[in-house]
Amino acid sequence: IYSAENPTDNKGSYTITAAACAGGNIASCFQVTATPNSPFTDPDCGNITLTSAGVRSWGTSPSNSDKCKW
Repeated sequence: IYSAENPTDNKGSYTITAAACAGGNIASCFQVTATPNSPFTDPDCGNITLTSAGVRSWGTSPSNSDKCKW
């Protein structure tokens, strides 16, 4: 997001969301997810997620994992 952009316009390549970890409390664990916005797609990585514990994951098969390292 740039300073003049309205985040509700969804004009960027990804939408970023934050939430509590599964079964958790957001005060003790949160996760941030980047979801591709149409028409942009990311067939190699799909949704990309990072937790407050440093766990990184993506929504594709392990066969693409070399393209999704970050």
